[in-house]
Parts: sequence; structure tokens; C-alpha cells
Amino acid sequence: MTVTADPRAVLRDQASAVLHGNDAGGWTRASPHLYPHQWSWDSAFIAIGWAHLDVGRAMTELEHLFAAQWSTGMVPHIVFRGGPGVPYFPGPEWWNCANVTPAARGLPAPTTGICQPPVHALAVLRIWQLTPPAQRPEIRERIQALYPRLVKWHRYLATQRDPEASGLVTTFHPWEGTDNSPRWDRALARIEVAKPGPYTRLDTSQLGDPSQRPTDWDYDRFLWLVQQLRKYRYDDVQIYRHHRFLIKDVFFSAVFVAANAALLELADVAGASDGDRCDLACWLDRGREQVSASITTGLPAIMRSG
Repeated sequence: MTVTADPRAVLRDQASAVLHGNDAGGWTRASPHLYPHQWSWDSAFIAIGWAHLDVGRAMTELEHLFAAQWSTGMVPHIVFRGGPGVPYFPGPEWWNCANVTPAARGLPAPTTGICQPPVHALAVLRIWQLTPPAQRPEIRERIQALYPRLVKWHRYLATQRDPEASGLVTTFHPWEGTDNSPRWDRALARIEVAKPGPYTRLDTSQLGDPSQRPTDWDYDRFLWLVQQLRKYRYDDVQIYRHHRFLIKDVFFSAVFVAANAALLELADVAGASDGDRCDLACWLDRGREQVSASITTGLPAIMRSG
């Protein structure tokens, strides 16, 4: 008699094999060839995957990511943990963060100078929900250690990225969210960009079909925006004054709303202070109101581009 394998078990085994295959020991490659370093929100989703296999390893993923948190509170969108010999463009030399801003100095690895949506609190909440009773004391202790970094990350977004206290987070680059989405085309088209200098892309040669990747028109603008951020020394105040791409992104802001709710749900586990709880509740209410008011358009609100 033929026994048919449970498709869910097969899928679980395949997913587990991917995680183990990409495991770099404490952090996980987003993709061995195309994305060989540690990506911020990828790591959060990867941690959720690890939590179904090993909650301790799931926490390690996030702990490694937050070890590269900037002194401002920002969690950079890439931590270049793969090493200098790993081919990737644009690599750390293009961003040059540690030489440009003191906020990025003394970190365990070079980073980029932008961020991604703050899904990390959602990952920690899911890890806690999946933690077996016997491991709860250990994971609780680790959550208590990570929680202040999470609050600092959220405070950065609520203040430096929303100095108007609008409830909507400002993004500085398309790579801070939905990457190569057509959502950004209208804003990018308004940028009359000078050539960002000679560069050689690697992504188009790593895929069989270059049409699945951004065009050179896109990349000229992506890299020019990075140059501008570097020129402003990744200083949020200067960026707000001069940068040519400031977008109040409803999607990013909606993630921030959910993340603030997750941190509040974890507040008792983490032993959060009254002050942190109050701030989180304020950011949650403010964001929820503005996202609800903006969600009908589904479009990013351009503060400045071009």
C-alpha cells in the first residue's frame, strides 16, 4: 500500500532545509547568491520561521541584527555580515557609513544608511507565543534584554522620521520598503538625476532573466539617492531639509502601527516602564488614526521629490 506524505509536513521539511541551508551561524542569509548578507525585515520573518523549529535560534537572529543598531536607534536595512569577499552591489564602500556618521561607528559589521519596515516586534511576539513552557524563563530574559532596543528603534521612527508628529513615517529611499515597486515611479520620475558615477551591477548577471530586475533608469536614481544621503552624512535633520525623496508611506506606517501594538502586548513580559508604555500607546493611537485616514488612497504621499 502506498502511503501519501502529508503535504504540510513536506512543506515544513522543505522550509526547514532552506533555513538550515542559509544559516550562517547566528544570522541567516536572505538568499545565498543574490542577497548574501543580513537584511533587516528579512531577518524578522526568518526569525518567525526559526521559532517553529528553535525559539532560541529565533531570538539569536534578532539579537545579531540589533547588535548593528545605530546610536540614533535606527536598525539598518543591511548588515554586511557576509564579509568583504562576498560579491554584492552596492556594498559597504558605496554607503561608507562608519566614515561619514558617528552613529554607525563601533558596530560589529558595516551597514547601509537606511532602514526597512519595523516588523521585528511582530517577530518577537510570535517567538514568545511559540515558546514552550520549559523555555519561557530563558526567552523571557532575552526578550527583556532586547526590548529596550526595540523601543529605541520605534522612538527613532516616531521622532526622527516623523518630526511633524503626523502619525505617518517618512521614508528616504524606495529600498526602505517595497523596493522596486511601481508605487515609487511617480516620485522617481520627478528626479532629474545626474549620473551617480560609474558602477557595475551584479544582480542582472545573477538572474537568468534581467527583465525581473530594476532597469538602469531605476538604478541611476536609487544610487543617486544613496549619494545624497551620504552627502548629508545620514543626518535626519539635514535630510529633512534638503533630500529630494521624502515620502509619507502609508504601508510602512501601517506596519509601525502593528509593531507598536505588538510591543505593548509584550510590555508585561519585558517588564516595560510606564514611560515606555505611554510612548508606545501614543505612537499607536496617532499612527492608527492617520493610517486609517490615508488608507483609502493606497498611495505614498509625496512630501518632496524631484
